[in-house]
Amino acid sequence: MFELPPIVLAALTGFFSGFLLSIPVGPINLTIMNEGARRGFYWAFMIGMGATAMEVIYCFMAFTGFASFFTRPYIKAAMELFTFVFMLYLGVKFLMAKSVERSPVHFGVRAEKFCPHRLPADGDDVEMGPVISQDQQQRILGFLERAGGATVLTGGDSALSNGSGSSGYFVNPTIVTDVKQDDEIVQNEVFGPVITVQKFADDNQAIEWANGVRYGLAASVWTRDVGRALNAAKRLQFGTVWVNDHLVPITSEMPHGGYKSSGYGKDMSIYSMEEYTQLKHVAMKID
Repeated sequence: MFELPPIVLAALTGFFSGFLLSIPVGPINLTIMNEGARRGFYWAFMIGMGATAMEVIYCFMAFTGFASFFTRPYIKAAMELFTFVFMLYLGVKFLMAKSVERSPVHFGVRAEKFCPHRLPADGDDVEMGPVISQDQQQRILGFLERAGGATVLTGGDSALSNGSGSSGYFVNPTIVTDVKQDDEIVQNEVFGPVITVQKFADDNQAIEWANGVRYGLAASVWTRDVGRALNAAKRLQFGTVWVNDHLVPITSEMPHGGYKSSGYGKDMSIYSMEEYTQLKHVAMKID
């Protein structure tokens, strides 16, 4: 009868044991379900495969390490120690994993969907009209010129995308990456069709950066996780916070106004009436 070598038998035993052990483990299943709800099936599938691979590697190394050809105790101890350290390293790497930065190709795909300018500069065919004046046009272009180490992925000029000339104070929709938190274009309001993109490690860093400017008129949060959305909406220092949308029509029933250098008080809604009142504190002693 054919017999498998001890090392092969140990490897097969470790492989199948690791695969079976990876299925019922509670924390792994919770992680898979949580990631699936947040980022979709593909992400959850990859997390599951990663967890399975880790279990397989652990059992493979454990069974191989204690196979019969390892006869000396110090070799067995060394293999067990190596396995423990290796798995601890993988676990720490997983817990400290940061978001993977999307390549410029992804941003390029988004950029191609940006609405081009159309002439005439009024009417129903307009997709992106001009800015208010030549001074404002030059102000916007000045921000882009002074953005030293930043990368302009698309736009960044005043030429019309359809090549029909410059009969208006147009600025092409612009995406800027590789910016730093203290850059002028991040810290100031451009007031033009310009967006900056920053990679963040976690929600705390993203909220810290968002609050780390002197303006606070409006913000938007994009996520599938309701808990993360509510946490961000609570902590963001902005007068208006939209979730999974931006520039939702502002209704007269809701207050409108910013924080910090974006203004004081509110207009619209019942809160706007407070700006037309004068409060007085009267204290009276009654014998």
